[in-house]
Amino acid sequence: MRTRRNTLKRFRRDQRGVAAIELALVIPILALSAVCVGDLGRCALQRTWVSYAASAGAEYAVTNATNGFNASKITAAATAAAPVSGISVSPAPSEFYGCAAATGVSSSTQGATCPPDTSTGGTAGKYVSVTATMPFSPLFRGVGTSYPSTLTATAVVRIQ
Repeated sequence: MRTRRNTLKRFRRDQRGVAAIELALVIPILALSAVCVGDLGRCALQRTWVSYAASAGAEYAVTNATNGFNASKITAAATAAAPVSGISVSPAPSEFYGCAAATGVSSSTQGATCPPDTSTGGTAGKYVSVTATMPFSPLFRGVGTSYPSTLTATAVVRIQ
């Protein structure tokens, strides 16, 4: 009986292998954290690409405003500017009249007078809106993580 008790006491005091057990418990948590951070980084990078594509389409519209509005050329400029495939311009670029305010551009009609609280402060200006989209599929779909299935960015510029 005494030898059994002594063996149990020695077993409790023995520290060999504790680090291996701790490592086995911590590695899954670290791996899961790394995958989540990687997904977050991919999402941010792809969102930047989508924003860049929308901005490039809007820049093309401003640069070529004197040539008239051409939705297909604006779309081509937006998709060509992105460093990846899979970015689309949807809905098609649109041209509209509006009044700019701190919260965005509100639609108006040609020649209409804008309210005094808008930055245009006169007649409605001509704007172009370009919306770029890209599907996003995360590497990890876990509890507590939610990513959009489609990344979207819109650029609105005044051309006149």
